[in-house]
Amino acid sequence: MARAHMVVALGLIVSVASGAALAQGPAGRGLSVMVCIAEQGAALPAGSQVNIVTLSDNETEQEGVREAVVTINHGKSSSTHAVVYQDVDGSESLSCGDAVLGVF
Repeated sequence: MARAHMVVALGLIVSVASGAALAQGPAGRGLSVMVCIAEQGAALPAGSQVNIVTLSDNETEQEGVREAVVTINHGKSSSTHAVVYQDVDGSESLSCGDAVLGVF
């Protein structure tokens, strides 16, 4: 019984300490990395580049949470997605460091 309580307590500590990174999920973390790469203009292997164009970016009913529609250009292809994110830096636009909550 004490062991079960210890495991639950450790789980709570880890989830609180990890913050937005765990809340983002795999797709959110991947897009967050792409946003940072695009902002830096970094070249990827084989000379490909990532470019993210914001088509729209709007407030939601939840304070600090925004929804953007973006086109991601990667190499010779592109894709368009709706992105819900926590505007961590208050810039009112999707940027490196924002917590991506969902990609659709």
